Amino acid sequence: MSNHWLLIETFGGDVAPTIIGIGTTPKRMVPLRSILGRGRSLQAVEAVVAKVTASRAPAELVTQDGQRRALGEPLLSYRGDVHGVWVWVGQVDEMPPTRGSAGAWHFNLSTDTIGGSDDLLEIGRASCRER
Repeated sequence: MSNHWLLIETFGGDVAPTIIGIGTTPKRMVPLRSILGRGRSLQAVEAVVAKVTASRAPAELVTQDGQRRALGEPLLSYRGDVHGVWVWVGQVDEMPPTRGSAGAWHFNLSTDTIGGSDDLLEIGRASCRER
């Protein structure tokens, strides 16, 4: 997994997060265990997702054996909620690859409003005046 970032959605409340992207390849809400198995990487990914979701800030965790690390970066919605977490797991001394781009949006059908994150607007190349 060390050559790709995972994008994991976190908007399910009590529902377990799922993988919605591997590198630049979209996935259809695949359970973490289906991709990561049951080993150390699964535990590290679950822990870093929980930490990033709770703190709304990037996090780094080292596995108990000290050989691997998990990096997590939040994908924030326009309201500042953690919509997803970018996760990379690799050797402690390994540099992560460049991660892809993603953005978060929210549709409220009751109020007929749509909001997008800064990341989403950058992908769409919206100027600061258009935001």
